[in-house]
Amino acid sequence: MVRVSTIMKILGYLIGAFAAVAAGLQAANVWKLTGKTLVVLVVGAAVVTLISQLAGLWGTRRKARRERLQQDVRDSLFTMFLNVLEDSKARPETLGFAAYEVRRRWIWQWPSYSKADGWSWRLPLPWREVLWRLDRHQAHDRHDASETVWRPGMGIIGLCVARGDLVRADVADTWADWADCSPEEWAQAPEDVRQGFTFAEFQARRSKARVVWALPIIREGSNGRSKVLGCVALDGAAGDLPRFDKNSAHTRRHLKDASSAIGNCLAR
Repeated sequence: MVRVSTIMKILGYLIGAFAAVAAGLQAANVWKLTGKTLVVLVVGAAVVTLISQLAGLWGTRRKARRERLQQDVRDSLFTMFLNVLEDSKARPETLGFAAYEVRRRWIWQWPSYSKADGWSWRLPLPWREVLWRLDRHQAHDRHDASETVWRPGMGIIGLCVARGDLVRADVADTWADWADCSPEEWAQAPEDVRQGFTFAEFQARRSKARVVWALPIIREGSNGRSKVLGCVALDGAAGDLPRFDKNSAHTRRHLKDASSAIGNCLAR
């Protein structure tokens, strides 16, 4: 994506070049320009250049903050990973972890068609809430790419954010009885089964289903009302839910520690 500062610099250079050419043509009596017009061009070029410099400074500070946030989030998640690994005795190559923040993004989605769901198309609304991944460590026993745009109410992490509470499930086990369902049956399935997925999305993600624990990142406002900023998530191999449930209080505490630490980072 082209930066705003880059666009402003280009505009400044174009206006400055135009002003210089116009001044040269006027000096050669080729083009008659009033003094007021020439002043406007020069001042316009200066203003645009100043704005580009300020935008560049803001972008540099924003990049530094984003890098510092990512490192702090990674440290918190890795500490959570080590603690959960010690308590659950799970195989380290099967564990993954991630943190998400609720953001509003301009997300474009091309129209798509499936027999199950018909035409699917969403306007690129700039106020659309999505779960933006702050950091993620994928388990070593899986390596795949996902084009899913996570949002509140979608998947275990989405349900966690929408409800503002801990959500955990062995998604593979939950979906096992629905493998051969029809689109109509899927539409009537309970919310904890559908998890905000369309039938086509369910079919695409069924083979990737795992055990997932998700805990919201909550910030207490000055008015006494709490706000869900995102969530931290831990995923393990299908069938490993008893490992985490055996020490569920410890697992929840480790997720809570990471959630609190990341919440403090986001509030800075």
